[in-house]
Amino acid sequence: MNVSRKFERQGPLYLPRYGVDTPLKRYEREQAFRRRHPRHRAGASLLQVCQVANQTGISVTATFGSNIGVNHLVVGIVYWSIGTSLATTGGITDSNGSSYTIETTQSPSGTTYSTAAFFACPTGASAGKNLVATFSPGAASFVYIVAAEYSGINTTTPLDQTAQTTGTASTVDSGATSNTTNANDLLVGLFGTNNGATSWTPGTSYTVEESNLGLMLEDQTVSSTGAYHATCTNNAGSDHWTACVFAFMIAGAAAATPNLRMLMGVGR
Repeated sequence: MNVSRKFERQGPLYLPRYGVDTPLKRYEREQAFRRRHPRHRAGASLLQVCQVANQTGISVTATFGSNIGVNHLVVGIVYWSIGTSLATTGGITDSNGSSYTIETTQSPSGTTYSTAAFFACPTGASAGKNLVATFSPGAASFVYIVAAEYSGINTTTPLDQTAQTTGTASTVDSGATSNTTNANDLLVGLFGTNNGATSWTPGTSYTVEESNLGLMLEDQTVSSTGAYHATCTNNAGSDHWTACVFAFMIAGAAAATPNLRMLMGVGR
């Protein structure tokens, strides 16, 4: 399901209600629109996105437009120049200090950067608006972060399957997951590129939800079990890239169970 963005990111204009329009004002309006009109995806809803680009520091922060909801899924990817690493403990945290699971870390051969894909379903008090990437032993440079918040995800065991790879082919492909155990999953594709991309084209049935020069996040929902990829193309050419796909269980979706009649040989 592809739904066009409410606000197109084009040149400055004057709006009587807002005065001189700027990219920041358009981004804030888009975030407000997302909060009022969540994108529903067969039980899962995209609530808001955030991103930050080309930062330097021991800690780098990406800020959502509103507080992260309790028991909501937050998933994202961070890019940085090698020479330092995400901290082993607390590499990704939120305003409440909750630590996020860093599921994959990728450093393509022959490049000078790494990416890490992460997620969490904060269960405490308000997680606040901030996602913080903390590096060790010193400051990281060229830090980019892209992340999204969803409701409607199984918070007990959110992650169904995942796959990841790196490459240089013109079509970016995460590789296939193992067969999912739920019919209804949210697929989130997360991509990084070495030299940056100014435009991203999502894979079939995916929607680009957020991107910047180095990273992109896309999503879709599926209604049957199977092995899934996340794919895309961009205008960075045959550059070194990283790709990851997460399949998250949608709340209320029961895991696939064997057919007992078939196991017992009944009806054959």
